[in-house]
Amino acid sequence: KGELEKSTRDIIHNVFEFDDTTAGDIMTHRTDIAAVSNDDGITDVVKVAIDDGVSRIPVYCEDLDNIKGIVYVKDLLKFIGEEIPKNEKLEDYIREPLFVPETIPCGKLFKQMTDTRIQLAIVVDEYGGTAGLVTMEDIIEELVGEIEDEYDDEEQSVRRIDSNTFILDGSCEIEDAEEALGITIPDGDYNTIAGFIINRLGTIPDENSKGLEIEYSGVKFTVCEVTDKRIETVKAEIYGRKNNND
Repeated sequence: KGELEKSTRDIIHNVFEFDDTTAGDIMTHRTDIAAVSNDDGITDVVKVAIDDGVSRIPVYCEDLDNIKGIVYVKDLLKFIGEEIPKNEKLEDYIREPLFVPETIPCGKLFKQMTDTRIQLAIVVDEYGGTAGLVTMEDIIEELVGEIEDEYDDEEQSVRRIDSNTFILDGSCEIEDAEEALGITIPDGDYNTIAGFIINRLGTIPDENSKGLEIEYSGVKFTVCEVTDKRIETVKAEIYGRKNNND
């Protein structure tokens, strides 16, 4: 009971403090922004998404003070682990950015982002330069405390892209993969998802292994990155469930 009362008091306190908090107070500073240049390709964006665990990425021209738009990683899911056609350009996936001043109160920004259904805003300083960015999660965390992000994971060995798609580190423990994907992987001479995939492929990975796929228990595993005969990352897509395992 005492813990519940403390939690309630904290939320009420945060609500009263909310109007005094500005975007500048809670933003991610420009030095910590994961962004890409408009000269970069789709492959570069996918790499940033995987490496930094972000779902929305600002696109700039020349420098961060000239943000051209935002790329949503979900729009690029089809390219993860796949060969990207030459006619596919990053500019085709850039969405209009929302710019807000550092001084905008979080309550007002919350309403603006809710009304426009935009999840990320670029924060600009008094000179028009990029000061940082604020996500809807940042605002909600300010109001009710830390919440788990769609990509948050203590060890980041499993990164969720959407409800049916995950990026797994090759070193991801079997039990962590099982929990994330809702499947049971058979026992074998392996402890990681990379070991499981190598076992199923029956071959040692090399630079030509990128894009190789296996299917198991309603999940398609695609090799995304290979370094020195080591599977670095794997895309797992849940497409169906089977009554019994392969």
